[in-house]
Amino acid sequence: MRIHRGIARVALIGLSIGLVACLDSIIKPLGPENDEEVENAPDNFRYFADHLDNVHDTRTFTWRNNGTTAKVEHNNFVHHGSVIMIVHDAVGALVDSVPMEWQLETETDAGVPGNWTVTFNFYGARGRVDLSLLRKEEGQE
Repeated sequence: MRIHRGIARVALIGLSIGLVACLDSIIKPLGPENDEEVENAPDNFRYFADHLDNVHDTRTFTWRNNGTTAKVEHNNFVHHGSVIMIVHDAVGALVDSVPMEWQLETETDAGVPGNWTVTFNFYGARGRVDLSLLRKEEGQE
């Protein structure tokens, strides 16, 4: 009888550990706790979301870029999972597709000026997204 109780206790401990491990797998959409901020003006776009905790979601925005390229400023800290930004120009051509990085400046490929589409895909993301797109002036390095 003691052996059965010991096995039951070990099984209960194993089940408890398994349940705690499953708590990490709860997929969450973006919500008020993520303090989302969007600044969307012609030639200047910024997206911010904080306190990401296993977020799986998508956000899409239309942004007016009067130039042919944009400077991309990454100030993100995604320490688990990933967030991918995808940018299409005014005719739907892909001009950028990048994961969120820490303190990095890049630029999009050249595209057609007008209303660009900016999409953020969250895949089990934890951390913070803080990304800016700024129209790049012709001849600007």
